Amino acid sequence: MAENMGFGGTIVKTADGYLFSASDACRVYGMHIISKAGGGGVVELLDGGSSGTSKIKETGTASSGFTPPLYENGMRFDTDCYVNVDANVESVSIQCIKEL
Repeated sequence: MAENMGFGGTIVKTADGYLFSASDACRVYGMHIISKAGGGGVVELLDGGSSGTSKIKETGTASSGFTPPLYENGMRFDTDCYVNVDANVESVSIQCIKEL
């Protein structure tokens, strides 16, 4: 059975919050982390809100950009995708598709 795919593209986050909104399943294909001078910023993507299951956690490079390896088939977030960024993250660009 084919999955119903909806909106896709790149979403930029600068603070904690849902990638789309609560209860929106999605797939994440990649990200690019821009860190501040204070250190490598940490971005964590959780399935099921701010206290959900951690599915992706990546650390950037201080004063630089960092692109972790791509998730070829996408990492599926069944419930929703909550983005948690630490104080050293300037921004994170997340390549994703919202599932309908």
